[in-house]
Amino acid sequence: MPVPISVLIPCFNVEKYLSEALQSILRQSYQNLIILVLDDGSTDNTLDIAQQFSVKDERVKIHRNIKNMGIIASRNKLLELCETDIAAWMDADDIAVPSRIEQQLGFLSSHPECVNCTCHFYRKNNLSKKLVAIPHQYLSPEYLLFYNHILNPGSMFRVDICRKNKVRFRTEISGASDYLFWVELSKFGEIGLVEEPLMVYREHSGQETIAQKYRQNQGCLEIVQSQLKVFDCEAETEVLARMLVYPAETLNLDFNLSYMKRSACIIKTILQALPKSKYNQEQVRQLLMGMFRRQAWRNGLLGLLIFLNVFGIEGLKNSRNFGFDLLKQAIAFDFRRVIHFFKR
Repeated sequence: MPVPISVLIPCFNVEKYLSEALQSILRQSYQNLIILVLDDGSTDNTLDIAQQFSVKDERVKIHRNIKNMGIIASRNKLLELCETDIAAWMDADDIAVPSRIEQQLGFLSSHPECVNCTCHFYRKNNLSKKLVAIPHQYLSPEYLLFYNHILNPGSMFRVDICRKNKVRFRTEISGASDYLFWVELSKFGEIGLVEEPLMVYREHSGQETIAQKYRQNQGCLEIVQSQLKVFDCEAETEVLARMLVYPAETLNLDFNLSYMKRSACIIKTILQALPKSKYNQEQVRQLLMGMFRRQAWRNGLLGLLIFLNVFGIEGLKNSRNFGFDLLKQAIAFDFRRVIHFFKR
């Protein structure tokens, strides 16, 4: 008999999307499902919609927080309610393709070394629908040190490993609790990837990642900050925001030379401690080199000199066109800065 798989769906004020999300799960090619829907004190018709589905299909089990507890508490409650050894996360505003559960379960069955598998997905908003293909190397422990590309609502994972090792969503960080969840779970196995688009991921104004982008970015920075302690590295979050680039871009922060100099100190500390760590040295070095290049051109020719001080000529050789593109970007940045100065 096919093993039962739980689908964990936290809900809060998603009356516009819930029906389509639940229908996409009920129409899965793999049918032995326990669909746990947790309403987090919604004030719209979310609970009524979920109950209508539970009346029509006994696989849908409804639970409710009397008052709104937040996404972390809701996800942890779903973990407690889950009785199967394998489960899939699902957001109440997304859509799963019909073969999602079958393909991910097949992957985990044939890859016992993996504690989770995510997937490619379509990113959809009011204007477009774009395929997002996750490069396999983005799921490595080295990449997880700095970035999270795991699609949480497109992931199937081993709940028994979570129970055994007390892996939960943590409240100690400002946001991005899913990032920390996967970092902790990845200590007990590999992160796998089904290289097919199995989810349609909606972007809309009421979404957690859009409405709370500052808190999400702050949480990511805190997670990276904590992980870098393995290298005896103390990194301030405002410096990490520039070093990782995307948080500074998202929050429209400045990239000035003082932050780059402090980033250089962090990178040198990591490179010095790297040989004694469990991480692949070349992969971490390439990651650091890539992010420092992006910070360098934003500081013009002086930034390029600091980059050379840390990574030398090898850093230029590893850049596109042997560093010519980096040099061109740095000169262009300085030129724009001069033009801006005289226009004031």
